[in-house]
Amino acid sequence: MKWRVAVESPAREYALRCAEHFRRRVHARAYAALLAVQHEAYGIYNIAERDADVLTEKARRDLEWRDDVRLPEDAVTQSPA
Repeated sequence: MKWRVAVESPAREYALRCAEHFRRRVHARAYAALLAVQHEAYGIYNIAERDADVLTEKARRDLEWRDDVRLPEDAVTQSPA
């Protein structure tokens, strides 16, 4: 029998926030790759949330990229071993 202990701590909460942030970033880049294939687009695109530090206009124009679109949870899965 395995025992699991749920421990709430600032480090655990931080790790969970980081995991969620990473998951959103992976989904955003997968979505951008799908758009690039659909639009037969070639080049380098900034894929990021709208920010004054990062210009994403090229991706918005050429790929019809939107930073508020997220893939469904089951869209990104691990391939079978």
